[in-house]
Amino acid sequence: MFKISFVEQVDASFNHYIVSNNKGTKAVIYPVLGASLQQFYVNETPIINNIIETGAAPKLLNSSCSAVLFPFANRINKGQYHYEGTAYQLACNETSRGHAMHGLVYRQAFDLLDSTVKEDAATIRFVYEQDDQAAGFPFPFKTILTYTLRNEGLSLEVAVENIGTKRFPFSLGWHPYFYSENLEKSVLLMNSQEQIQTDERMIPTEIQANNFPKPLPLDQQQFDTGFILETPEIQYKTPDYDLKMTIDQEMDQPYVQLYIPNHRQSIAIEPMTAATDCYNNGWGTRELLPQKKYAASWSVEVRTRRE
Repeated sequence: MFKISFVEQVDASFNHYIVSNNKGTKAVIYPVLGASLQQFYVNETPIINNIIETGAAPKLLNSSCSAVLFPFANRINKGQYHYEGTAYQLACNETSRGHAMHGLVYRQAFDLLDSTVKEDAATIRFVYEQDDQAAGFPFPFKTILTYTLRNEGLSLEVAVENIGTKRFPFSLGWHPYFYSENLEKSVLLMNSQEQIQTDERMIPTEIQANNFPKPLPLDQQQFDTGFILETPEIQYKTPDYDLKMTIDQEMDQPYVQLYIPNHRQSIAIEPMTAATDCYNNGWGTRELLPQKKYAASWSVEVRTRRE
């Protein structure tokens, strides 16, 4: 049986919802942190494990873990772009390189919309509305996140709606970090024949042919790299579990960004509807018309060694 509970913390930014069953499968979602999934366990095995308990306020191992990336994923060069003859300047939050990064919703506080508990699954939904006052993006929108937890895994659907009177450009993505007790003994499998090359400031310069090895051992691998997928599926195998991510983005070609942080306790596998700097290079950029909606979903199925 599944259940949903709410936990209040001294620091309200760490208030969270726990969606769980009685078999050690749970999802822990922090509404003030962009309604992000900070912990995810299957059969008591950590799949996403981003909270560090310090005895005082908790800390995040990765600051952008499980962020929903909208209205752009990854970086926009210097935060600058032109759209329909107008120049825009986004706030640049990647100070080391001077770019706008990760969109506008990943640090916003979401409200609980509703939840449903069944015998074999539980669903919880969060909503956030952006007005027309955001720097560099004066287009109002609404975002609804739907998490569904099952015994064998989890899915996240992101639905976005243009609630304004003008169309706008967008891309959408998700930024989960998948834990491994030993990344050097973990492997990745995906079908890709194209890699996105970048300059020293991590801005794309070209799309280059490059067959991705199958499988790819992650021992000593370094990634902050974009790829175009041939099929909408990625597998990640660790000493503790096997994971399959299925991507449903209503797109001809899904993009993915791989990133391994310096601590090497996890890998970010980031499905995206467009490439980095898509507002400027146009690689995968879409438009959302007034009063129209777009939805993408990502499903994660897990088989643990304890099964």
